[in-house]
Amino acid sequence: MAFYTPAWLRKYIKEEAKNISEYVAKSQRNDFRSFIDAKLPMVLFLDIAEIKEKVLAPNMSMLTAYIEKAFPPEQQEWAVKTLESVLLNAYKKTINDYIDNPRFREVSYDELAAMLEGLNTQDVGSLRKYLDSNFSKTMRVGGSLSIKNTRVMLLAPNFTAIKFGTLFRENIDYTPFGQDDSLFYTDANGDLVENPYPKISALLEDVTGSVTGKKQTFFTQLQNVGHVEVDVVSQSTREVKRGQVSPRFLQALVSVPNTPGAINKLQASFSKETLQFTTRVMVRKKFSSSKMVFELLVENGIPVGIPESQTTNLMKAAKEGSFGPGAGLTALIKKNPDFLVDLETSKSYKKFIEDNLVSLLSTGKAAGAYGSDTRFTEKASITRQKVALSPASKRKKSPKQVNSALTKAPKAEGKSTSLAGLQQILDTSLAEKIRQNMGTGASKNVLNYRTGRLAESAKVERLSQGRSGMITAYYTYMKYPYATFSEGGVQQYPKTRDPKLLITKSIKELMSAKVAARMRAVLV
Repeated sequence: MAFYTPAWLRKYIKEEAKNISEYVAKSQRNDFRSFIDAKLPMVLFLDIAEIKEKVLAPNMSMLTAYIEKAFPPEQQEWAVKTLESVLLNAYKKTINDYIDNPRFREVSYDELAAMLEGLNTQDVGSLRKYLDSNFSKTMRVGGSLSIKNTRVMLLAPNFTAIKFGTLFRENIDYTPFGQDDSLFYTDANGDLVENPYPKISALLEDVTGSVTGKKQTFFTQLQNVGHVEVDVVSQSTREVKRGQVSPRFLQALVSVPNTPGAINKLQASFSKETLQFTTRVMVRKKFSSSKMVFELLVENGIPVGIPESQTTNLMKAAKEGSFGPGAGLTALIKKNPDFLVDLETSKSYKKFIEDNLVSLLSTGKAAGAYGSDTRFTEKASITRQKVALSPASKRKKSPKQVNSALTKAPKAEGKSTSLAGLQQILDTSLAEKIRQNMGTGASKNVLNYRTGRLAESAKVERLSQGRSGMITAYYTYMKYPYATFSEGGVQQYPKTRDPKLLITKSIKELMSAKVAARMRAVLV
């Protein structure tokens, strides 16, 4: 299983730093979360099976309890079934209205892939312009993700543009319960009977709190949209890919060092501690023909929202509020408007990396946390490759070599300390080194640098050192679509384009000055 957080998200936050600072300074109510909700593109996914499971099922006990109090015994079973049918039909009609809306341009998988690939090629300064040009209007994903009465997927400019609740409310048809507010009506037998419509409309539309006991209507339980994790099995590698992009997670993201290891641990911890895993959308066989779309969304960091019970959403919100990393981000931005601008390039951030390297190599302890002291311990299972590096030769070292903390060969008693420092170097520099070793666009012998996804996906998960001094680096990278250039792949020739060769070369170059002059690579 692997998490995905594209580099463009950090670049976007950095680009929008000034606008974010100005926004949060305008009002006490303005915060980082609401800014992101109003600016980032977001997917709304409506699926009847998901709605039944995550909205109707959790709320039917509350509906039934109210009906048992408001209706006579002989009407209760009918009222429960009828209300459930009315609500289900309203969800279906909303799906159909989205599919039929002529203002929503239908996009195919290939079109969406091209748009997202373009997004990943943008750098700081051009992201907002690209988003405004390509994601300013709501689009509908076609194919098996647009089936009437079943499901629809919309890609909206931002969370606030979705307007799901408004349309859903308009589609609730009260006809089975009557059409007016009169308390009684004459039935087909000429008998005067109590009209059920006022009771049902009071339940769904009550704004005074006389029915529910709160000033919030029961309707809010039925139309709430929340950010969710997406779990998808890759079409090509069978790897489980997990995406989690929400404003609260982005708050945490910019509060930790920008290293793959730290980010993966952060995502795993966020999923568990904020209960995101309880509402996760599992993309398995039932969406087999649409897996590629979900995989695309996960890999490119597009937020996904689905209808979920407001009770569940508020429970997750409370957990998010107590999640440590990023909790004070808005206050920090107000105190230091340049914080986001300096996030990746300021002396303070560079000094954090430098101090930790020195501290780890000399004492075995980190110099300190960056933005949070929260520790992350969860690990995700991965498929590993390994690169073996030979120990230093036994030739006599010069005084300069002996006195250099970074070039000195690891000693047995200091093995874990040195490895921690080397891991830090790889975490912070591997993506850039891979980029430097790639072609610039026209090379036929090596992979060319285009989107940066391959470079960003390469991660050294851990280092180990044997008794002989041999250091082994275990790494992984995005197999889909890049495994096609490896041995056995459709595009395996020329063999010099194998991603494993590129990554191995980059690791060895980074480590050469830190471990030994001679080294070898062993891929397993």
